[in-house]
Amino acid sequence: MVGCKPLRVRKAVLVCFCVLLAGCGGRNANPGPSIEFTKVPQAGHGGPDRLDTIEGRVVRAGPGQQIVLFARWGPWWVQPLADQPFTTIQADSKWKNLTHFGTEYAALLVEPGYRPQPTMEVLPSEGSGVVVVAITKGRPVFWQTWWFLLASRPHSH
Repeated sequence: MVGCKPLRVRKAVLVCFCVLLAGCGGRNANPGPSIEFTKVPQAGHGGPDRLDTIEGRVVRAGPGQQIVLFARWGPWWVQPLADQPFTTIQADSKWKNLTHFGTEYAALLVEPGYRPQPTMEVLPSEGSGVVVVAITKGRPVFWQTWWFLLASRPHSH
């Protein structure tokens, strides 16, 4: 009988290991939608004549859902224009639009019928027509990048 206990322990460990590999009972079997940024403009001063492209993709968007973009320069400003706040999600799940420069950029996945405010101090949270909120910082200008700062350091000999 003494020889059976290690076998039972090994079997229990093997079962636990298999459950862990399978994802612990399906806890993440159907994760919700998510937004990724694939191209982000430089961080910079906002202004009516400073535009660049922002791009990304959505995973698991629902029918009729769209992206609403914001750029932050002081408050958050809807992009590209207040009267054109929606960015269409393409069949391949990618989205792309123009944005004015800002220090940060946000993409909201919203339900049909959602109406964003043109400017706001704080972005809305999930709920009330907002499905997902994703925020990213703007790309640093070249003189703020690690490689430029490293290359411009004085060398001591």
